Amino acid sequence: MGSLITALASFLDIKHRQGNWSIRIDDLDHPRNHPEGTKTILESLKQHGLYSDTRIIYQSQNLANYEKAISQLDSSLFVCICTRKSLARSPRYPGTCRDKELSIVDAAIRIKTPDKKVAFIDKIKGRIETHLSQDIGDFILVRKDKIFSYNLATALDDGGDMITDVLRGEDLLPLTNQQIFLMNELNLDPPEYSHIPVLCHPDGTKLSKQSGAKPLNNKSAIENILFAMKLLGLKPPTYISNIFSLIEWAIANWTTDNLPNKFQPYQQANG
Repeated sequence: MGSLITALASFLDIKHRQGNWSIRIDDLDHPRNHPEGTKTILESLKQHGLYSDTRIIYQSQNLANYEKAISQLDSSLFVCICTRKSLARSPRYPGTCRDKELSIVDAAIRIKTPDKKVAFIDKIKGRIETHLSQDIGDFILVRKDKIFSYNLATALDDGGDMITDVLRGEDLLPLTNQQIFLMNELNLDPPEYSHIPVLCHPDGTKLSKQSGAKPLNNKSAIENILFAMKLLGLKPPTYISNIFSLIEWAIANWTTDNLPNKFQPYQQANG
């Protein structure tokens, strides 16, 4: 349900401005990815009236672009052998391996962050500023298992010519300036960003597969869409009972002005 709300909001936001909505499957973490999972996601979107206006993009098909970016950034990269356990008490990466000459193959690759601030204007939350070296430290671009990081892949894909707007959950807000920094380093144009609240369990944890959230029931698509619209501050007329008519009404009446600062806790029975 949480993913549906974010997908619906991004769909309505771009369609309200006569733009094209694109679906991208972030499938780089192949040990955790399953073809059936992708199939389920696309089927749920279809059943809820959400279709991509472009070909579906798979990050696993963009590996050559990520490799090229690593080559471009080479002078700012370094090998890191730190473990999560060793860094657990550090609020940011302390630079342990930054100045070491390491040639270990089985290690992560980090990028050196500058002693400066990066900022952007979120269309919902206003100016968001991050001092990279003080707040984040040097962050990972390639994991120890040789999988490209979310930050690198997303920066490359969102900074492409096709993407003008990104609307996503506010749980990703802390990563945005890292991605903008990478775009700037690679001479890419950052899109405009909007971040909305994320749906949470009553205990405050984000609704996700990892936190035990149940999958969407596609047979209740209309009820699911109505619930999502309610949380997004939309009040469609009660006489509309067709899902495509609901979506059409919501596109025409979309606004972020009525978005709450925080969604009400979600009870599984609502889905």
